[in-house]
Amino acid sequence: MFSATCGDVNSSGAIDIVDALLIAQYYVGLNPSNFDSAAADVNGDSGIDIMDALLMVQYYVGLVDSLPGCSQMPGPGGDGDPYTWPVYSPGLDYNFRDEFGDIAMPTQVLNDCSGIAGTQSQEW
Repeated sequence: MFSATCGDVNSSGAIDIVDALLIAQYYVGLNPSNFDSAAADVNGDSGIDIMDALLMVQYYVGLVDSLPGCSQMPGPGGDGDPYTWPVYSPGLDYNFRDEFGDIAMPTQVLNDCSGIAGTQSQEW
């Protein structure tokens, strides 16, 4: 049976990317400090391996909402809720000149980059 801190292998009070990193380090034999192996088998297969670390990352970023090997666990990031990604917006509506005004045109052309076929200095 798992402790109440299942997934929180460094006992920070939250499941975060550091926990996943520590599981990966443990798996490759690095023996990380402040590592609670009793909290590391988050997929419930009775072993600690890279699959536990990958599942932790998925949980932390909100791709999965539970850890099958854990009956009780803190939430990711410490607030109890999975991370909610902002809505993707492919359009960028930003006018640089509104924020920075007129910027003087460069007076020198840097020709120290090999392989450059030209410069963009007109209509700054």
